[in-house]
Amino acid sequence: MSVGDTAASGKWRDGKNVLPIALQQVGTLVDTGPDAPRVAGVVEVPMWHHTKSHMLLGVYRSSAECTLSMVGLRLVNIKNGQVDKELKFGCGAGMVTTLIFAKGLSRGKSAPRDDAVPGRLPRRGR
Repeated sequence: MSVGDTAASGKWRDGKNVLPIALQQVGTLVDTGPDAPRVAGVVEVPMWHHTKSHMLLGVYRSSAECTLSMVGLRLVNIKNGQVDKELKFGCGAGMVTTLIFAKGLSRGKSAPRDDAVPGRLPRRGR
């Protein structure tokens, strides 16, 4: 594998097949530092929950009008890798917990609320 600043290339081998791999950076997400969080381009983040047939990808973007926001949620068919449906959201969306987000919260100073932790249901009475 050859890795550069914004691209990587190489070969994938499974014992029988050799396939070329060419990756191009299309976006970045920086969630550390004084100006965090920042997104350049479009970043897709896998969601914690999935169904038997679909994985969920949160689509994040920043713009002058709207700071970091989840602008869409893609339902990706696990069997064929195709996007079966995409939900579009307005500015300010993005309250769906991802694995990365949950890990960040667990390392922070305050513990996340129960309803922000993947796999936990909110307590009654909230």
